[in-house]
Amino acid sequence: MTARWVANTAYSAGTIILPTVDNGRCFYASVGGTSSAVVEPTWPGRFPGVADGTVTWVPYTVVLPSTLRDMNGWTTSTGVWSDTVLGNHLLDSIGEIEKTTRRFFVNHPGASLTWTSMLRAILPIPGLRTPTSVTWAQTLLTAGAYWLLPDGMQTGIYTGIQFRALRVEDSGPWWLADSQWFDKALDSPFYPGNYGGGYAFTSMPNDTIIVGDWGYAPGSEPNAFVHALEVFASFEAERRLSLLADSAITPQGGVLSYSSMPDEVKRFCADWSAGQQVVSIG
Repeated sequence: MTARWVANTAYSAGTIILPTVDNGRCFYASVGGTSSAVVEPTWPGRFPGVADGTVTWVPYTVVLPSTLRDMNGWTTSTGVWSDTVLGNHLLDSIGEIEKTTRRFFVNHPGASLTWTSMLRAILPIPGLRTPTSVTWAQTLLTAGAYWLLPDGMQTGIYTGIQFRALRVEDSGPWWLADSQWFDKALDSPFYPGNYGGGYAFTSMPNDTIIVGDWGYAPGSEPNAFVHALEVFASFEAERRLSLLADSAITPQGGVLSYSSMPDEVKRFCADWSAGQQVVSIG
């Protein structure tokens, strides 16, 4: 369990904490020391972080800037290889991978996310670890009133939520009875057969709100994600060589394109994408 920030407390370098009020991020001490006895810091969204007494806090990035330097043989920690520059490359790479896969990998604690569900049976969600509350159709649901659907990799993270059972007849799924089910738009949430057993259909905007901890707990991120992040952040750090174009000449005389993700990162995003799940079979 990640601890929350406490005033006038000694923190060693590498300690991970949460703010006293969740803001969707956790932070680690890049420089150890003692926190302020006066006031909680204003938590940063970027490097170089924020001074808190004699501690320096930066956003949690899974991979440290020093790890990138060690991996790539960058022998200085100044200029383009500094913690500030590499740390922001890591943050940008995390954001791009999460956007492309449509799921969270880094810890997003206490975040509140909102959808307009149209009272669909199933909604895709971007990686929920632990729910605090689920509101659907203006109703606060108890734990037994919904089902969390695991991700395809079975890693303990949920990428879907189901609000009601899906009908099945003895002969198979009920919608197979009509060969033109899709052609007639019978998959529409407005079709009466998808009302979930009722005869009234009401859905207001922003009717589904899920509050909880999203992504993986610090230190438990899948190895495949950690590797993809290392590759992508290293790629971003080297991309400065071609900021005015989309390619660079390698020492061996080849041409390296910087116009898209590295192949390893593309494969990761394809394999780990949350995808669009069934939404209206009822």
